[in-house]
Amino acid sequence: MSTTTQSYFEVELTLEDGSYHYWQGEADDESHAEGLAIAWVTEKTGEQVDTAEVTEWELISEYEAEERYIQMLDDCHDEVDVCGYKYAPSDALKSLDPIAYRCGFNDYVSSLEEDNIKVEGF
Repeated sequence: MSTTTQSYFEVELTLEDGSYHYWQGEADDESHAEGLAIAWVTEKTGEQVDTAEVTEWELISEYEAEERYIQMLDDCHDEVDVCGYKYAPSDALKSLDPIAYRCGFNDYVSSLEEDNIKVEGF
C-alpha cells in the first residue's frame, strides 16, 4: 500500500465575469489543486473559471516555526554574557522580555510567507 504525500496550495480563480475567488487546501500536486479549486468554485457559483493561479506552500507546525526562530536568533546574535555566564540569545530574550520575544516570533512567522511557508494556526 503506497501513501501519497500532499502539499498545501492556494489557488486564485478568476471567473469570466471578472470576480475573484480563493481556494486553500491540500492536494497531490498543482494540477490536482487546480482541479479541486475549479470544482469548488463551479459548485459554489455555477460560473465558468477563466484563469487559475496556483501557489504551493510549505506547511509547518508552530513548534517547527519556533525552532527555526530560535535558530535564527542564535545564528544572528552573539551569546549574552551576564556576570560571566553565557546564554543563548534566544534564551536571554525569552526570559528577559517574553513580550518582545513573542512579537519577534510573530514578525518572523509573517516573514516566512515571502518564502511560501505557512504556519498552522497563523
